[in-house]
Amino acid sequence: MRRYLIILICIFVLTGCAIGGRAKQSRFNAYKLIQVSMGLSKDQVQASLGKPNAVRQAVKSKEGETIEIWEYIETGSFWRGKTEEAYAVYFKDGLVYKWGRPKDWIYKP
Repeated sequence: MRRYLIILICIFVLTGCAIGGRAKQSRFNAYKLIQVSMGLSKDQVQASLGKPNAVRQAVKSKEGETIEIWEYIETGSFWRGKTEEAYAVYFKDGLVYKWGRPKDWIYKP
């Protein structure tokens, strides 16, 4: 009986470590944004931040520039519950020209 209990505990511990490791690898972390700078290409951003959660918009401006917005979601859980924070990377003609939390760009007089 004791032997089965030890085997069962080992299975739970090893399964938990394997699942936890995979979840951490696929999650976006906002600290990675320090690797982003003006003029980076889409490939360079994806290499640094990973695949975006969504491509929100791709439009042509009046000046003929292509504007594309990639969205990344950082998730976490704290004592208050699950949290989510959206971050965006804006590309103009395929190069970064703005990034961060969209609510930080709202003009407040």
